[in-house]
Amino acid sequence: MRGIILLGMLAIGWPALAEEPPADPPISWMVGDWYVGSVKDGCVSGITIRGTRMIIAANEQDSNQRLIFTNERWSTAAGKTYDLRLAIDQRTFDTTAVGFEDGFGFQVDGDITGLISAGNRIAVLRGKDVVEDIDLTGSADAMEKLRLCTGILRNRIAYAKQKADENAKKAAAEKAERDRVARIKPDPFAEPSPE
Repeated sequence: MRGIILLGMLAIGWPALAEEPPADPPISWMVGDWYVGSVKDGCVSGITIRGTRMIIAANEQDSNQRLIFTNERWSTAAGKTYDLRLAIDQRTFDTTAVGFEDGFGFQVDGDITGLISAGNRIAVLRGKDVVEDIDLTGSADAMEKLRLCTGILRNRIAYAKQKADENAKKAAAEKAERDRVARIKPDPFAEPSPE
């Protein structure tokens, strides 16, 4: 419960109210069968079904979303491109995915989290072959937590920038004071002053 309260405080801007907050804890929630958590550069939400892991990755600005699928049985190759069709219910999107060992991923234009939240099923097709077909039950709650995670990261980044700006101003003021004091001779009368 304490963790939920702390995360809620972070989400509403609590760091700006504190002098020195504790180190940022990683964000990690289980939402039904979905995992939501923070990673170095953003947040991820994922689900594993029948050995296939689907991961939605979003940065703190929600503008760079990626959809990633992995499965140990797949023979995808690192760097190889794959022409795929993504279907969320009746909406379809053609995309080119980039492969890596045991999976592939692609950047998504638009708000994929909104489509997944509202959807019932997501299918990935390669030609006529179904690569995967995943039930999206519980995805609305997971995508809401993903949005909360990115909001928390935005607040953390804004707070870190604010602190960095404050520290830079403080360092500049301290340097200016050291320079001012350095110009003052300890005993200006000990030797003749130049004219």
